[in-house]
Amino acid sequence: MSEIQKYEEPTSSIVKKTLENLLQGLTGVAVSDKKEIILSVSNIFQKLLAGNRLNSFIDEWEKLKSKGNIKDDYQFTEQHKISLLELLNFLDEDIADEERFAFIKKIILVSATEKYSARDEILPQQYIRIVKSLSSAELLILIAAYNTNMKLDWKDNVNPRKRVSDWKNEIIKQSGLVYQEIIDIEVEKLVNKVLIIPALNADGSGLLLGEHFRLTNLGFNILEFVSHYDKEIKLNKSFNF
Repeated sequence: MSEIQKYEEPTSSIVKKTLENLLQGLTGVAVSDKKEIILSVSNIFQKLLAGNRLNSFIDEWEKLKSKGNIKDDYQFTEQHKISLLELLNFLDEDIADEERFAFIKKIILVSATEKYSARDEILPQQYIRIVKSLSSAELLILIAAYNTNMKLDWKDNVNPRKRVSDWKNEIIKQSGLVYQEIIDIEVEKLVNKVLIIPALNADGSGLLLGEHFRLTNLGFNILEFVSHYDKEIKLNKSFNF
């Protein structure tokens, strides 16, 4: 261990201290009026949710370390410290829905194995920031497009040019979002974030599926990176988010 690492805190210690602070915050809430009570309950619920998420993260982290999948010195790298900070900020500042939390967790754990990215790369942190900017519905659309893309025969069953309604129907079937109007709202956001290929025409008609069922290279690469969690870390033969 280097001299610098002697004064660094390991990941498990950082997370456990964060959990302790969350618990202290739960017991130290004092309220007076009705509005403060509502805000207090909301704050308590968010802290409990964040605590559960952190527990699941540290459990998996420790298991991977004990199996030798994560090198001891990785937790002291700039990449990991920034990624962990992004996770903690997400849990503290936002409603930590399961979909986005799971993605962020998987990005951190896949990065930590150093099999799919080098420790001096900044891509994992960028992936985390993009995922944090997404809604759950946006994430479900990306997952649906990725899973359809991974079906080996999808290119044989459609033309390169495809009606938008056909693509939406496939996304609805895969994502469970039900309404085309929801797809329309969320896809517009994903196009602006350069994660989905835009429609060919200004009125939203006409579509090129591209190489990845309308995912841009950036969108596909984020999903592909996360998929290594199940393919390698969980040792599943097939991938399903």
